[in-house]
Amino acid sequence: MLRQTVDIAFGLYTAEGAAVNASNLAPVSMSLVAAPSHPLSRLPNVTKDDLAQYTQVCLTFDQGDKLVSEALFSTNYLGLTMFEVIRDAVINGTGWALLPYPLVKEALASHSLCALNHDLLLESHYYRYVEGESLGVVATALLTNVIRFLGTTR
Repeated sequence: MLRQTVDIAFGLYTAEGAAVNASNLAPVSMSLVAAPSHPLSRLPNVTKDDLAQYTQVCLTFDQGDKLVSEALFSTNYLGLTMFEVIRDAVINGTGWALLPYPLVKEALASHSLCALNHDLLLESHYYRYVEGESLGVVATALLTNVIRFLGTTR
Protein backbone atom coordinates (compact mmCIF):
# COMPACT_ATOMS: atom_id res chain seq x y z
CA MET A 1 0.00 0.00 0.00
CA LEU A 2 2.80 2.43 0.81
CA ARG A 3 4.46 1.89 -2.59
CA GLN A 4 1.18 2.23 -4.53
CA THR A 5 1.77 -1.06 -6.37
CA VAL A 6 -0.38 -4.02 -7.26
CA ASP A 7 0.66 -7.50 -6.12
CA ILE A 8 -1.09 -9.26 -9.00
CA ALA A 9 -3.48 -8.37 -11.82
CA PHE A 10 -5.46 -10.67 -14.13
CA GLY A 11 -6.98 -10.09 -17.55
CA LEU A 12 -7.86 -11.48 -20.93
CA TYR A 13 -5.20 -10.59 -23.47
CA THR A 14 -6.89 -9.55 -26.70
CA ALA A 15 -5.07 -6.46 -27.90
CA GLU A 16 -2.37 -7.14 -30.45
CA GLY A 17 0.83 -5.34 -29.67
CA ALA A 18 -0.15 -4.24 -26.17
CA ALA A 19 3.06 -3.52 -24.30
CA VAL A 20 2.46 -5.43 -21.08
CA ASN A 21 4.90 -7.87 -19.58
CA ALA A 22 2.43 -10.58 -18.56
CA SER A 23 2.49 -14.36 -18.24
CA ASN A 24 -0.04 -16.61 -19.97
CA LEU A 25 -2.18 -18.78 -17.71
CA ALA A 26 -4.49 -20.57 -20.13
CA PRO A 27 -6.24 -20.15 -23.45
CA VAL A 28 -9.87 -19.11 -23.13
CA SER A 29 -12.28 -20.07 -25.88
CA MET A 30 -14.46 -17.33 -27.30
CA SER A 31 -18.17 -17.55 -28.14
CA LEU A 32 -20.11 -15.61 -30.74
CA VAL A 33 -23.39 -14.70 -29.00
CA ALA A 34 -26.59 -12.68 -29.35
CA ALA A 35 -29.84 -12.36 -27.43
CA PRO A 36 -32.51 -14.96 -28.27
CA SER A 37 -34.67 -12.15 -29.69
CA HIS A 38 -31.89 -10.85 -31.98
CA PRO A 39 -32.38 -11.55 -35.73
CA LEU A 40 -28.99 -13.34 -35.93
CA SER A 41 -30.21 -15.92 -33.39
CA ARG A 42 -32.91 -17.00 -35.83
CA LEU A 43 -30.48 -17.80 -38.65
CA PRO A 44 -29.51 -21.45 -39.15
CA ASN A 45 -25.94 -20.40 -40.02
CA VAL A 46 -24.32 -16.98 -39.54
CA THR A 47 -21.77 -15.59 -42.01
CA LYS A 48 -19.46 -12.58 -41.92
CA ASP A 49 -21.91 -10.74 -44.18
CA ASP A 50 -24.75 -11.45 -41.72
CA LEU A 51 -22.68 -10.12 -38.83
CA ALA A 52 -21.79 -6.96 -40.78
CA GLN A 53 -25.49 -6.06 -41.03
CA TYR A 54 -25.93 -5.74 -37.25
CA THR A 55 -24.27 -3.84 -34.43
CA GLN A 56 -21.31 -5.55 -32.84
CA VAL A 57 -20.78 -4.80 -29.16
CA CYS A 58 -17.02 -4.97 -28.74
CA LEU A 59 -14.15 -4.26 -26.42
CA THR A 60 -12.62 -0.80 -26.65
CA PHE A 61 -9.40 0.21 -24.96
CA ASP A 62 -7.12 3.19 -24.62
CA GLN A 63 -3.95 3.00 -26.70
CA GLY A 64 -1.92 6.10 -26.02
CA ASP A 65 -3.97 9.04 -27.16
CA LYS A 66 -6.72 7.17 -29.01
CA LEU A 67 -9.50 4.66 -28.38
CA VAL A 68 -9.19 1.38 -30.27
CA SER A 69 -12.14 -0.98 -30.80
CA GLU A 70 -11.88 -4.66 -31.62
CA ALA A 71 -14.70 -4.68 -34.15
CA LEU A 72 -14.54 -7.72 -36.40
CA PHE A 73 -16.56 -7.38 -39.59
CA SER A 74 -18.37 -4.08 -39.50
CA THR A 75 -18.00 -0.38 -38.93
CA ASN A 76 -21.35 -0.62 -37.12
CA TYR A 77 -20.23 -1.20 -33.54
CA LEU A 78 -20.65 -0.08 -29.96
CA GLY A 79 -17.37 -0.02 -28.04
CA LEU A 80 -17.40 -0.72 -24.31
CA THR A 81 -14.53 -1.20 -21.88
CA MET A 82 -15.58 -4.26 -19.86
CA PHE A 83 -16.62 -7.75 -20.99
CA GLU A 84 -19.33 -7.88 -18.31
CA VAL A 85 -20.93 -4.69 -19.65
CA ILE A 86 -20.67 -6.03 -23.21
CA ARG A 87 -22.40 -9.26 -22.13
CA ASP A 88 -25.20 -7.33 -20.44
CA ALA A 89 -25.69 -5.10 -23.51
CA VAL A 90 -25.98 -8.19 -25.71
CA ILE A 91 -28.46 -9.81 -23.31
CA ASN A 92 -30.52 -6.62 -23.63
CA GLY A 93 -30.57 -6.98 -27.43
CA THR A 94 -28.14 -4.19 -28.33
CA GLY A 95 -26.19 -6.36 -30.78
CA TRP A 96 -23.94 -9.40 -31.05
CA ALA A 97 -20.53 -9.99 -29.48
CA LEU A 98 -17.51 -12.25 -29.29
CA LEU A 99 -17.07 -13.01 -25.58
CA PRO A 100 -15.03 -15.34 -23.39
CA TYR A 101 -16.91 -18.60 -22.85
CA PRO A 102 -16.52 -18.64 -19.03
CA LEU A 103 -18.26 -15.25 -18.93
CA VAL A 104 -21.29 -16.36 -20.99
CA LYS A 105 -21.56 -19.97 -19.84
CA GLU A 106 -24.38 -19.31 -17.35
CA ALA A 107 -26.26 -16.97 -19.71
CA LEU A 108 -26.14 -19.64 -22.43
CA ALA A 109 -27.41 -22.30 -20.00
CA SER A 110 -30.28 -20.04 -18.85
CA HIS A 111 -31.08 -19.08 -22.48
CA SER A 112 -30.42 -15.37 -21.82
CA LEU A 113 -27.93 -15.63 -24.69
CA CYS A 114 -27.74 -17.81 -27.80
CA ALA A 115 -24.54 -19.12 -29.31
CA LEU A 116 -24.59 -18.22 -32.99
CA ASN A 117 -24.12 -21.10 -35.40
CA HIS A 118 -21.19 -20.18 -37.65
CA ASP A 119 -18.20 -21.65 -39.41
CA LEU A 120 -15.87 -18.76 -38.62
CA LEU A 121 -12.44 -19.48 -37.22
CA LEU A 122 -12.38 -18.01 -33.71
CA GLU A 123 -9.05 -17.90 -31.98
CA SER A 124 -8.69 -18.44 -28.27
CA HIS A 125 -7.35 -15.55 -26.27
CA TYR A 126 -5.05 -15.95 -23.31
CA TYR A 127 -6.00 -15.22 -19.74
CA ARG A 128 -2.88 -13.63 -18.30
CA TYR A 129 -1.47 -12.21 -15.14
CA VAL A 130 1.03 -9.56 -14.19
CA GLU A 131 2.74 -9.82 -10.84
CA GLY A 132 4.40 -7.16 -8.74
CA GLU A 133 7.79 -7.44 -7.12
CA SER A 134 6.90 -10.57 -5.16
CA LEU A 135 3.75 -12.56 -4.57
CA GLY A 136 2.50 -12.72 -1.02
CA VAL A 137 0.46 -15.54 0.49
CA VAL A 138 -2.92 -14.13 -0.61
CA ALA A 139 -1.80 -13.35 -4.17
CA THR A 140 -0.26 -16.82 -4.49
CA ALA A 141 -3.50 -18.45 -3.26
CA LEU A 142 -5.52 -16.31 -5.69
CA LEU A 143 -3.25 -17.29 -8.59
CA THR A 144 -3.62 -20.97 -7.67
CA ASN A 145 -7.42 -20.68 -7.58
CA VAL A 146 -7.57 -18.85 -10.92
CA ILE A 147 -5.40 -21.54 -12.53
CA ARG A 148 -7.67 -24.25 -11.08
CA PHE A 149 -10.80 -22.42 -12.32
CA LEU A 150 -9.39 -21.99 -15.82
CA GLY A 151 -8.59 -25.69 -15.93
CA THR A 152 -12.26 -26.51 -15.39
CA THR A 153 -13.89 -23.98 -17.76
CA ARG A 154 -12.15 -24.42 -21.09
